Amino acid sequence: MIKIVGGLYKGRKLKSVKKDVRPSTAYAKKRFFDIVGEKIIGATFLDAFSGTGAVGIEAIGRGADLVVFLDSGRESVKVIKHNIEKLEIPEDKFLIIPKDYNMGVKEAEKRGIKFDIVYIDPPFVYYRTNNPLRILYKRDVLNDDFIIALERPKEHPFEPKYFKVWREFKTSSSFMSFFKEKADL
Repeated sequence: MIKIVGGLYKGRKLKSVKKDVRPSTAYAKKRFFDIVGEKIIGATFLDAFSGTGAVGIEAIGRGADLVVFLDSGRESVKVIKHNIEKLEIPEDKFLIIPKDYNMGVKEAEKRGIKFDIVYIDPPFVYYRTNNPLRILYKRDVLNDDFIIALERPKEHPFEPKYFKVWREFKTSSSFMSFFKEKADL
C-alpha cells in the first residue's frame, strides 16, 4: 500500500500496482511538493508514468485544478481509476490518458491542455533510449511559468539538453531535477 503524504487526502492508503512499477518514495514526493509549494494551487498538472496515481492524487488534494494521469499500463490505469473512485475525487478534477508517454503528450496537445507542473518518473530503463524532456520541448503543452520535475537514476548519465536545470536533490537511488525554462538550442 502507498500512503498520501500531504494535502486533503493525507494519510489515506492507495492500492498499488503489483509489478513493473517503482513508486516515488515518500521522501521524494514530500521534497517535490515542498519545492513546488503554493504553485500547485490552481495548477494544471501532468502525472506522467502515473503508476498508482499517488502523485497526481496528492496534487489534487493540495489544490491542483486538473490532473492528467498518463500511463500505458493496463493494470496501472485500473489502479488509478480504483484509487480515484475510492477517494471520491470529482470527475472535473482529472483526466486519464491510457497511452504511452509520447502519444499521451500529443493527445494533451490535441485537446489544448497546457501544463503548469509536470511530474515525470518513468521506469529507469526508459532512460537508456529516451529523453522524456524532448517531447515537452517539441509540443505546445507548457504554460509560460511551467515547472518540470524529473526523477532519474543516479547511475545513468543524463543530458537535460532541452531545458535549463533550476534545482536538484538526491534520494537514496535517484536524482530529482527541476526545470523552469527552455534551453536555447
